Amino acid sequence: MLGSQWKQDLDKCKCIFIRVPSYNRHVLISTNTGNATQSMAPFTKDDSRLRHIPFMTFRPTFNEVKRAHTVLAKIELYGRNISYLIILKRLQFQHLFKSF
Repeated sequence: MLGSQWKQDLDKCKCIFIRVPSYNRHVLISTNTGNATQSMAPFTKDDSRLRHIPFMTFRPTFNEVKRAHTVLAKIELYGRNISYLIILKRLQFQHLFKSF
């Protein structure tokens, strides 16, 4: 589906955020963990890099992908006396979002 040209780039990723309805999940995520059958899905359900997008998304357009990237890439701080360096040291980014 995604083709071999994306495979090298995806293999380098530490986190991959996706939003896919449950009825289409099989297109992106294979439930086969063994070698019994070969799936066309680019990811397996055991892939620890996969994360849910933790907010509502709209139609799958390029503009929506850019919006989701902007939201995922920024940090919002609330309050005046928050020491963000202490908070960032305590948080591990990969544990903020629930894995599959």
